[in-house]
Formats: sequence, C-alpha cells, structure tokens
Amino acid sequence: MAKILYINPGSTDTMVGHYQRLLSSIASPGTEVDVTYLPLVGASPVPSFWNGGYELEGEMFKRVRKANEEGYDAVIIGCSADPGLDIARRLSKIPVVAPLEAALHIASMLAQRITVITPGPHGTEPGTVPWEEIRWVEDRARLYGLRHKIASIRQVDVGTPSPSQLEKMIAEEPDKVEDILLGCFERAVAVPGPAADQIREAIEKEGVGAVYFSCTRWSGMLGPLTQEFAIPMLDPLVGALRVAEVLVRSIKYYQ
Repeated sequence: MAKILYINPGSTDTMVGHYQRLLSSIASPGTEVDVTYLPLVGASPVPSFWNGGYELEGEMFKRVRKANEEGYDAVIIGCSADPGLDIARRLSKIPVVAPLEAALHIASMLAQRITVITPGPHGTEPGTVPWEEIRWVEDRARLYGLRHKIASIRQVDVGTPSPSQLEKMIAEEPDKVEDILLGCFERAVAVPGPAADQIREAIEKEGVGAVYFSCTRWSGMLGPLTQEFAIPMLDPLVGALRVAEVLVRSIKYYQ
C-alpha cells in the first residue's frame, strides 16, 4: 500500500476534484492518492515561477513536512516548474517527486532527443517561447543532468483568458474557472491543432523520439496525439505518479 500526497501549488479548491479523479484513475492497485492545494498568492491569479510564484514555496515546505508527520509515503509537487523540489527533499524523510524531473528521466530512457511543449497565452506565435520559460526548463534539465537530451522547447497557444480576466473570474465565478481552463488546454492538443503542428515539425526537423507536455493541466488529454504519432507523448502526472510509486515500493522492499 502506498499513500501519496499531491500538492497543487498556486491554485484554488475548484481544481482539487479534477486532480483527485485523474490521479485516482491512473494510480496502480494499492496506491492511495490525496490531493490538496496551496492558495494563490501575489499579484497574478496564475503565478509563474519568475513573476511571483516563488512566494508559494514557504507554504509548500510546511505542507511537505506535515505530510511526513501524517504518514504519507511520498509527495508529488503538482507543477511542471518543479518549484522548491531541492529544498523540499532536504526537509523530507519520504520521497518528493515533481513532474519535469520525472518526465525527463523517463524520456531519456525512451529517446535520444526530446521536445518539451509549454503552454502559451492567446495569440502566441507558433513555436516561440519567452526566454524566461526557456531558462527555467533549461536550468532544471541541467540540474538533472539531462539538458543534452532536449532538442527543443516549443510553445503552443492554449488561448487562456488574460491574467486580469482570470482574476475577475476567480473572484466572481470560481466554479467556472476549472472547466474554462481545462477546455482551453484540451483544444490545444486536439488533432489537428497547434500542439500537433509543433510535434510534427519537431519530428521532421529535429528527429525527436519523445514529447513532454510541460503543464499538469494537460494530464489525461494526450490520447489524440498518442494515436496520431508513433512516439511517446509523456503525461506530466502519469510520470510523476509512477516514479513516486516505484520509489515507495523500492524503499519498502529494502527495509
């Protein structure tokens, strides 16, 4: 039996049910997953980790410590920026896993060249990625010793509302935010669609053999792309959960 806590940083309680259903559906027999969240902080309703999201890390460290006291076997940080992963591990006696690291290690055993797909705001020019976003993906991959595996970092337009629009929606109609955001992300990975265009180009021009979708909102949505392409499409939550399960079982085996 493995008891795992999933922490969704920088969110609202409207997303808890979605991630609970998703993780429960993909968990291995004998794995129990609980989902919690860290409330939004700072000026942006959807903080990125170069414009205020680091304010979340202190609360996350407290929650990781509490998970140790509550008898959990592992913790998953539910953001593909892997925020606070290094320090969280130092504070924890149980494994702490995050999506980007888990996916890159899995991808490195499946392919020599990997493309990372990141979400962009409405009107994003196909294939363009802000330097800040390239930097955090590259920095984390370098820390994991896997930067050389990434052939490209590509952005697709997910058509989400602007930060100011989201802030208003969260204040006025919080129950609708989840469906609106998830709908935007799902349309981006439809076939045909912007993600499919980027993947096709990455295969043809760079010879990539695996694709990682760098946002947890894409979890559970990659079926159309898996059917369209013959290379692995790496789901952020599937990879993180499977790695957490393996670590828990490995530790228990050797005890």
